[in-house]
Amino acid sequence: MSSDNFLSLENLIGEQGQNKLANSHVCLIGLGGVGSWVAEALVRSGIGKLTLIDMDHIVASNINRQIQATEENIGQSKLQALSDRIDKINSNCDLILIDDFLTADNLSDLIHDGYDVVVDAIDQVKVKCTLADYCSDKKINLVISGSAGGRLNPEKIKVKDLLDTYGDPLLAKVRKEFKKKHAGKKKSKVIAIFSDEQIIKPQQCDNVESNLNCAGYGSSVMVTATMGFYLASEAQKIILKA
Repeated sequence: MSSDNFLSLENLIGEQGQNKLANSHVCLIGLGGVGSWVAEALVRSGIGKLTLIDMDHIVASNINRQIQATEENIGQSKLQALSDRIDKINSNCDLILIDDFLTADNLSDLIHDGYDVVVDAIDQVKVKCTLADYCSDKKINLVISGSAGGRLNPEKIKVKDLLDTYGDPLLAKVRKEFKKKHAGKKKSKVIAIFSDEQIIKPQQCDNVESNLNCAGYGSSVMVTATMGFYLASEAQKIILKA
């Protein structure tokens, strides 16, 4: 790897800051329309070690918003496709690939305090709730994404503590469960990225579930990628402040 690869960023954050990124370990859960852009931003920022967790495969409908999805790799593992891309950008990035879905059952085995930051870009409510609770108890830095589906305006994206989020049905459920288990807490110390834009429902359907995979709602790469960049930015801030 050329020392010039990350010189432009180093000019902003200094050599010490760049070294912090190079010596950091981020866990990214979910490699879809939001998560794939998190990986892209982190790798291009010189993150030294990245654990990727996903078991999904690329389908044609992913092409509009997932950076690793192309017409040529439909059917391929999202994990492998993104790994191949990362190797071409920064071959020195140490990748740990976990070909599995994060669940409430395996979470304690896969998530640990060896990570500088955990980034949640998944849509399963139960897992998000368990993850937020677990990371809070273990004092693991967590950055969590709300739903991207049904949104068109990237200017509506916000950054708040999980307990201060609003206008996002997915995070509303996570927030509710977190409050039950952590009664009295005014701040969760979980950073949330979300949009307060009113959800645009598909014309053919008035009853679809809000989630990140956008299977029901429509999706725009301008929103999913922006959410991903916000997540990566907040993860980077945590690392640089350490």
